[in-house]
Amino acid sequence: MPRKKLIRRFEPRYTVSQEMVDREAKYVHLEHADYLLGSMHDLQEQLEKWRPLWHQVNAEVEALIERQGEREALAYRCMMIRDLYHILELYRTCMMKGLPQDSIDVVVPVKPARQERIEEENKVVPFSEWLFQSCPR
Repeated sequence: MPRKKLIRRFEPRYTVSQEMVDREAKYVHLEHADYLLGSMHDLQEQLEKWRPLWHQVNAEVEALIERQGEREALAYRCMMIRDLYHILELYRTCMMKGLPQDSIDVVVPVKPARQERIEEENKVVPFSEWLFQSCPR
């Protein structure tokens, strides 16, 4: 028998507390359990169905943002990043609840290669008053 459909939603415009994310994570966990009832093939089909739709909408939204004025575009980008942050926080919370407590401390974000390149480019050579002093390598 299918689960009763429940209304899930928090309102980011009026702030989202960790308590709200925790409550919503319970519903995400239930939906995840429903997905696990399907086979690997079914899950792959779902992904293949949703991925091109996501790419299409993403491209359309980027094109629409480019047509906006600078301030309007910035406001849309702020709202989208805020909403995406909340969604990622929701899924992170849900996934962490499924891990043993001792393994949660081990979760360390991986620094993207692009960020490492930017930090490398922004390194400053130490100041020296001596013109011919060799720089440390």
